[in-house]
Amino acid sequence: TLYEISQLIDESDQFDAREKVELKLKTFNKYISWSENDYEEYNVILNELKRIKRKENPSNQELGNALENLVDFILEKSYFYKVYTNKRTGTHEIDQFAVISDRGIQAITEYNFAKDLLLTNQNYFVCECKNYKGNVGATWVGKFNTLLEVSGRCQLGIIFSCDGLTGKENTWYDSHGLTKVIFHMSNSEEKRYILDFNMNDFNLLKSKEHTFFSIVKSKKASLISGI
Repeated sequence: TLYEISQLIDESDQFDAREKVELKLKTFNKYISWSENDYEEYNVILNELKRIKRKENPSNQELGNALENLVDFILEKSYFYKVYTNKRTGTHEIDQFAVISDRGIQAITEYNFAKDLLLTNQNYFVCECKNYKGNVGATWVGKFNTLLEVSGRCQLGIIFSCDGLTGKENTWYDSHGLTKVIFHMSNSEEKRYILDFNMNDFNLLKSKEHTFFSIVKSKKASLISGI
């Protein structure tokens, strides 16, 4: 098993420290990688979303359901997280609330994976699906920031949509600019990342060169660097 191999790696003198690290990372990446069946199923769900979006006047419910089905699939296949859909707080509704799964906790413990390999240092993050027929404006980013604040002061929030946020990622105006302002104004020890995940990113997941983890980490790095 992967666990037995990991134990042999830790106890063996045949590997130097760098090789052990590389082997651990390969083990982690096996957990977050998709199988051939996963890719086939993903493409079916993604194509259904694209089909609905191409319709002349798709209903918000139809588009929203297709988008949520796709996001649920991505989150469930992340292995380390379990997703709870349409959870209500006292005043808000959360589309997807992702928490570290039991199997994720067990894998982290058995393989001694660094917690920083996960998407956030917290045990949870929040996702919002926006079924607009256009870009998501700054007003909704502000509302989402409030939702994160009342949801355990959540540090990672991902907005899933077809067309993405208004503005451009490398600028400081519109929705993208607001995500930068929120990040830089947040507590230095509790930085808040509001990330845009759109059709371009959904298409990236069709390739084995990308994983949900790698895309999210890249977006976090861009927010940190301001580019």
